[in-house]
Amino acid sequence: MKSTNVRHFVALSKKNWINYKRTLCGAICEFACPILLLCLIMIVKDGGGDPVKIENIQIKAFRQPLYNYADIK
Repeated sequence: MKSTNVRHFVALSKKNWINYKRTLCGAICEFACPILLLCLIMIVKDGGGDPVKIENIQIKAFRQPLYNYADIK
């Protein structure tokens, strides 16, 4: 049973390697796009500056209705 799983894994790895060799641009994009997106997320996350502290907030002041009750007829 175990050797069957290994054979399937080897066959799938060979197939993927053939696809990567065949389409070089696709393979490069498949590896580069996630790396670039993660770098972009890190840059945006770190560029926010220091968090703002708000003391003595009243949570009721931030509550807003989903719709205006006066518009309902």
